Amino acid sequence: MENIFLIMSVVFSIWGLVIGVKSILKGYFKPQRMTRLLFFLIFVLLFVSLSVQGDVNSVYVAFIAMISTCLIFILSIKRGVGGVSLFDILVLLGAVIALVIWIVSNSPLFGLLMTLVAWSFAYIPTIIKSWKEPGTEDWFFYLVYILASVFSILSIQEYTLANLVFPLYLVCANSILVFVIIFRKRNFFKK
Repeated sequence: MENIFLIMSVVFSIWGLVIGVKSILKGYFKPQRMTRLLFFLIFVLLFVSLSVQGDVNSVYVAFIAMISTCLIFILSIKRGVGGVSLFDILVLLGAVIALVIWIVSNSPLFGLLMTLVAWSFAYIPTIIKSWKEPGTEDWFFYLVYILASVFSILSIQEYTLANLVFPLYLVCANSILVFVIIFRKRNFFKK
């Protein structure tokens, strides 16, 4: 049964990429460049780390996420927003410090915590942009990634803190974005 959930997680991740790319090309979704760059770097490191650890289930999802975030970042260079302000640079610095601590730590759990810290830094510009300019985000894109994360959780054979934290974090973080985008679009367009 776990294999079906893993397949569903991969399918939803690919579907999310398709939705994101189409939405960007149509001009509905304008990704925040710094967020997308950091997501890509984090997934590269996560993919390498999972590969070295031999975590077969998670490595497939991480690989697809790495490719997806790379494509979204490349599209954001021309069709996205932000990425060069002082705030963006400070976010980059905070995320890089967390990633360096992750790389040099010998503790997998501490490394995971640093990944979440880096990921949180990466989300900040997008959450701010979603609040200020809700029309530049596609809530359905994030909803599909919530579903991919839920299926990833369901695919886990033995639940531990280490293998639950990141997909649970993604469910929560993407849920916040969906809420902000829908709430702000609703209130933004009432004015």
